[in-house]
Amino acid sequence: MRVAVTHSRLCVPALSATLVWVSVLCAAPPGATPLSQDTGGITRYRTERGVRVIVSPDPAAAFVAISVAVRTSAADERAAPGVGGVVATALFGSNSNLSREGVAREIRLAGGSVTTDWSADCTTVTCVTAPSAFRDAMWVLAQAIKSAEMDAETASLGVREQMAAMARDAADPVAVGAQAIRARLCAGHPYAQPLAGTPESLKRVTRSGLLAYHRTAYVPESTVVGIVGPISAAEAERVAENNFVDYLRSAPAPRARRFPPELPELTGPSRAELRTRASAAAVVLGYRGPPLIDRGYASFAVMAALIGAGKGSRLFRQVRDSLGIGYRLGAEVQGLAETGILFVFLEVDPARTRAPSLGDVERLVVGVVEGLLTQPPTEDEVLRARRLTAGLYAQARERVAERALALARAELLAGGWQRDDGLREDIERVTRADVELAARTFLVNRCVAVVRPEEPGADRRSDAPNTPVSP
Repeated sequence: MRVAVTHSRLCVPALSATLVWVSVLCAAPPGATPLSQDTGGITRYRTERGVRVIVSPDPAAAFVAISVAVRTSAADERAAPGVGGVVATALFGSNSNLSREGVAREIRLAGGSVTTDWSADCTTVTCVTAPSAFRDAMWVLAQAIKSAEMDAETASLGVREQMAAMARDAADPVAVGAQAIRARLCAGHPYAQPLAGTPESLKRVTRSGLLAYHRTAYVPESTVVGIVGPISAAEAERVAENNFVDYLRSAPAPRARRFPPELPELTGPSRAELRTRASAAAVVLGYRGPPLIDRGYASFAVMAALIGAGKGSRLFRQVRDSLGIGYRLGAEVQGLAETGILFVFLEVDPARTRAPSLGDVERLVVGVVEGLLTQPPTEDEVLRARRLTAGLYAQARERVAERALALARAELLAGGWQRDDGLREDIERVTRADVELAARTFLVNRCVAVVRPEEPGADRRSDAPNTPVSP
């Protein structure tokens, strides 16, 4: 089994959902509390300890996928930037039952693959394995979620991976601009923090701090398990119940939040000038929009596609006509539990002969985006954007791993797994009037980040840590 850790950067995946419908009638195991059962066969129930489990049996699938999602917001409010990513990496070190080497051995025996992702809202761990190894794989995942010990060797690896992520971001002008925009649109909120952390915050990482984060975030009430594959709902429930029966931690007692409970009120445009280690430059625009659970999220996503997704988008056509071809450009929506953010970006090579000035680039991008306010979209533009958005939605849900992750994320962040299938329906119903309303509502209070290459001779030395994690 291969373990890989990724960190969501510019774009966080939108809601995910299963599109497989199989009729299954099953009862919850003793101690479990059934919540609801959809007529299509997707079962949702709560274990005795409070873990929510969503099961979508798919007898035609060759593999079974398990995705565990943990909402980390309570811990992020208390922790330094980047700590959650280190914890996500260190989940598969030693735990209360196995040494680090023992965990690696059990992972190999279970077979398949394990991928861990940490984003601004949650940590997800997804495993794809053979049906015969389902119980073993669930045991490995549950041990990591319940009792990871954050041993020094594994935690130091997590710090090094965070440093590598920081270095990648520092060399990417679009990522640099996106982080600057998040910091302004979400000022004072955990969403404003750099996902990989900072050199200063990573220098202060300690094992006790990682354990405190793990105990705060990884609790039954904040944990959802999505399961898709040739496994009956009854078996999935029994295995989940057995593996989480000793998941006994309680959510931390309420206390004064270090961050305000609401995102900051935006009162006008803002702008930032930044330098990057890359040779390219970029202009990035950001606008705050609706969260994943909001019914307006679909219109927001279709509007983004109309602006900058594909060769038929307004941005591509304007860049092709005004600046020539060969630039990195696009529009992406970062869908979060408490807000959405539209990023529109255009990267250019300032060393290119007759390259446009960044002032011209900024005026072009702002004109394209906010031109929707004075030049409403045509029916053809909306149809293209709607079809593209729906196609990308379906493409991101083709495999069992994606569908299991779909169930877990939707249940955890959007008020229930049904909301994701509702998003698909919402996308298909978006009209020209909906896009016009989204433009009037959300294309306000823009934030612009202009990112330039470093000045010649700038000091590029990194002060990121290379030392082991402190006890």
